[in-house]
Amino acid sequence: MNRLLLAAALVAPACNAAASAESAPDAAAESRETPAARATWVEAATVERSSASLHLILPGEVEGHRDAWLASSQGGYVESVSVEVGQSVKEGDVLFRIDRSLFQARLAQVESEVKAARRELARVKKAGHALAAAEVDAAHDRLVAAQASQRVAQIQASRATIRAPFDGALAAVELEKGEVSGAGTPAARLVVLDPIKVSISVADRDVGLLEVGADVRVSVDALAEPRDGKIARILPAADIDTRTFIVEVEVANEDKALLPGMIARVEVEQSLQQDSLLIPQGFLVTQRESNGVFVVEDGFARWRTLELGPLVRDQVVIDSGLEVGDNIVVVGQRALADGDAVILSRQGTCCVNGRPSFTVDSGS
Repeated sequence: MNRLLLAAALVAPACNAAASAESAPDAAAESRETPAARATWVEAATVERSSASLHLILPGEVEGHRDAWLASSQGGYVESVSVEVGQSVKEGDVLFRIDRSLFQARLAQVESEVKAARRELARVKKAGHALAAAEVDAAHDRLVAAQASQRVAQIQASRATIRAPFDGALAAVELEKGEVSGAGTPAARLVVLDPIKVSISVADRDVGLLEVGADVRVSVDALAEPRDGKIARILPAADIDTRTFIVEVEVANEDKALLPGMIARVEVEQSLQQDSLLIPQGFLVTQRESNGVFVVEDGFARWRTLELGPLVRDQVVIDSGLEVGDNIVVVGQRALADGDAVILSRQGTCCVNGRPSFTVDSGS
C-alpha cells in the first residue's frame, strides 16, 4: 500500500510538469496576439497640398438694370400720350401730360395772390408809423402764405407732366389719351436693357465665398452661346421666404437679346485657395480645448493639435500642425485616444475636391 502511494506521488509532479510544458506555447501565443486584438481598424490618408475652387450652376432671372413703373402723383384727365411700347427714350423726355391745364390755372391764380400780397405789404410799410405793427405783420404773413401756395402749385403743375427719369425702353404703356387716371396709377414701365441684370439665389454656405467683380457665364435658351458677366452686387441680408442671398450679375447686352423675364443659367467658377493643406471638416476631432487629428506613426495613433485657417465650404485650411506626408486617420478617428494601436484597413491620399482618394486596401 505504501509503495502504491509513493508511486502515485512520483507520477503526479511529472504529469503537472508535462502539462505546464504543453500550455506554455499557448500562453506565449496569447500574449503575442493580445495587442493585435486591442488595435482599432481605421482608414488613413496621406496629406498633400491641394487647391480648392467653387463651382456653382444656378438658375436666375433676367431683369432690367433699372426698372421703374412711372405714375402721376396727382392723377386726372390724360391730355396727351407721347410714346408707345418698345420706344427708346432719353432722360427728361415728355411721356404723358395729365390735367396740365387745371394745374396751370391753379398756378396762375396763386401767382396773382402773391402779387396782391406784395402790393399790400408795400403799402403798409409806406404808411410807416401811421399803421399799427400788427397790421404790418399781418400783411407780411399773407405774402408768405401766398408764396407757399405758389410753390405748391408749381410742384403740382410740374408733376402733371410725366417725364423719363433715365434713358431706357418702354416695356409697357398703360394710359390712353382721354382716360382719367387716379393718383399713383401706373402709366408706363421704363427699363434699362444694356447692361442687363441677372438675379440668382445663393445658399448661405456659398455666398461668403463670392466676390463682387468675379467672372460668371450666363446662358439662356434663346441664345446659342453663353455670355460673360460679372457679379455686380451681393445683397447683405437673406430673402425672408427662401433664406437665400440674392446676387446680382451684370451682363453686356448691346443687341438687346437678353430681355427681362427670361430664365437664365449662371455658372460661377471661382478659385478659393491655392497650394494649401486642406482637409474636410469631418476629419477633425474636437476636444475640450483644441481641434486636431490623429496621425498614424509606426502602427500607433498620435494626437496632433491643429491651428485652423479659413473655411472653404466643407473644407478647412490647416495653418499649422500638419506637414505634407503626414498620414491622418480619416475613418474611425473618434474612437481613438493618443497612443492607441491601429490597423489600416485602407490607405489613401488627401484630398481631391474635398475627398480622400483610396488606392490600396491594407486590410486584405
